[in-house]
Amino acid sequence: MHTCPVCKGSGRTYKSPCTTCGGSGTVSRTERLAVTVPPGAEEGMLLRAPGVDGHGVIVRIRVASDRFLTRDGADVLCRISISAVKAVLGTNVMLRTLDGRIQLRIPPGTQPGTVFRVKGRGIRGPHGRGDQLVTVDVTIPADPGAEEKALWEQLRAIESRKHGRS
Repeated sequence: MHTCPVCKGSGRTYKSPCTTCGGSGTVSRTERLAVTVPPGAEEGMLLRAPGVDGHGVIVRIRVASDRFLTRDGADVLCRISISAVKAVLGTNVMLRTLDGRIQLRIPPGTQPGTVFRVKGRGIRGPHGRGDQLVTVDVTIPADPGAEEKALWEQLRAIESRKHGRS
């Protein structure tokens, strides 16, 4: 069984269908409109907005991508990289959020893959606001200079004495 391609299952056809819409009752076109998008709107969401000549317009939401921030429901996710020294000793980093930059404290001993939750810095929605989740990557120097290498060697010697192995 197939749906009739002419009437699309309505059981009616027109002798003189509209030349603009071909009898479908809808017209698709690109036009610039001012539309109020509710907080927390997601990709693909459909909004009904007042249109030209009193006819309603259906608007499909497209969310622009960002290289630093990604979305997971009401939460915003990002990754930051810090050096091994900063991971061991702790540091403060400037973090980009939806509301601007904030300072995030990275405590001493932070491990690679640690996730910090910044409360209330996510997407605004009808039931409050999500959080920003920050995953920490720790970068290890691929080609340390002579001075850095000497310091790493000293650390290795201290670690060996501490744990009794080479």
